[in-house]
Amino acid sequence: MKTVMQISPGFLITALVASMLLIFTSCETTGEVGVAQEDIDVVIMDAVSDDAFGDVDDVSFEAMEMTDNSIYARSFSQAAFRTISRGCATITNDTATKTVTVDFGTGCLGPDGKTRSGQIVINYSRRLYIPGATRTVTLVNYVVDSVSIAGSKTYTNLMVNFRDTLSLNVVLTGGQITMPNGNTATRAFDRTSTWVRGINPSQDEFWVDGNIQGTRFNGNSFTRTVNSTLVYRRACRRQQVKIPVEGTATITRSGQPDIDLDFGMGSCDNLVDVTVNGQTTTVDVTNR
Repeated sequence: MKTVMQISPGFLITALVASMLLIFTSCETTGEVGVAQEDIDVVIMDAVSDDAFGDVDDVSFEAMEMTDNSIYARSFSQAAFRTISRGCATITNDTATKTVTVDFGTGCLGPDGKTRSGQIVINYSRRLYIPGATRTVTLVNYVVDSVSIAGSKTYTNLMVNFRDTLSLNVVLTGGQITMPNGNTATRAFDRTSTWVRGINPSQDEFWVDGNIQGTRFNGNSFTRTVNSTLVYRRACRRQQVKIPVEGTATITRSGQPDIDLDFGMGSCDNLVDVTVNGQTTTVDVTNR
């Protein structure tokens, strides 16, 4: 049995600020209930975290594209796919120290409709598509739509030859999200990611495997394990789809039942099937 829960625009921030406004949907035909709201809240928290650190990827990868003067440089054929612009952020590339800094100052509205402030500092050995290259992204007072995001992400190209599809090791340390009401959640991982580079950056895909550990907004710990590769598409993210569009995962918590997640078969939507104890609810996580 499957029930559908609709979450209105802006929910991901407003509901969490209000300590996760509870919406419960039951099955009127049999009297049975679907997935408990407490479990739905865990899924929402996971989507908020994915969105937050996905934003860091969006900005850092785009900034590196914009400062690449090599023969392998790519540019967005459609400005609509951009998340940042020089009119909003100041982007500098110190080639001596190999540091790209994206400075949003005290706040500016980007072409994707998000207001960002603070800095993203990117230290690189070489461009990430070069075998063996490394990139470390550090967040400095970084805030997106009133949500503070902290941490450091390190990417290492594991390839020995130049390819358009790259295997990366990605490590997140000190990941933390702070909501406007002061609630915090943490996130950390050391995992494998496949970067499928399109001719145009808007065609890029990221395939993710491995585990995530962290704490929820209530302080309880969790682990999310990927069962079948999660697929993130840049084109879908630009359509405000901030969760994977394909793949499955399981969230485990101490003393509580597992939460199984099914993100579908590749459609650009905000739907995830959530299964707990044999009950399934389809959640529509409409992005802010």
